[in-house]
Amino acid sequence: MKMPFGLKNMPARFQRFVNEILHDLIRNGDIVAYMDDFLVATETLENHLEMLDHVFSLLVENKLELRLSNATYMKRSNS
Repeated sequence: MKMPFGLKNMPARFQRFVNEILHDLIRNGDIVAYMDDFLVATETLENHLEMLDHVFSLLVENKLELRLSNATYMKRSNS
């Protein structure tokens, strides 16, 4: 299902939908979500893989799709 972003309130409505789906993870500070961008920052690789699995499961359950060509996974910070 595609969302018609030409409508005035669709971006805000989509953001609200994403926030509802990922509410617990956002509230706990596990991820940051803005529109269709998700930042998952963890301390360990094991924790990172678990968090990605959880996020992907929530997205699939809610019929949201990811475009792998636009994704970056397990990128290390420069610090």
